[in-house]
Amino acid sequence: MAPVTTGAMNHTTSLLTLTELAVALRVPENWLRAEADAGRIPCLRAGKRYRFALAAVEAALVYRAASGDLDAPQPDATATDGSAR
Repeated sequence: MAPVTTGAMNHTTSLLTLTELAVALRVPENWLRAEADAGRIPCLRAGKRYRFALAAVEAALVYRAASGDLDAPQPDATATDGSAR
């Protein structure tokens, strides 16, 4: 997938599809979809399509694991374009 330049943060981020992220993290697509819908992992949505920044998702999962509350959303979660979720 080609890098996407985000104007708000002035950097280039490669966004992954749901399937690509599931393969990268070795988790089921249904689990990722449920986590994204619940706001527990950061994503961008366009209709039914999801896009993820791998580094942002990994950071959210590390935060949740370290906090011991695997069901809690990440505080102050932001979308990869810098806008608040």
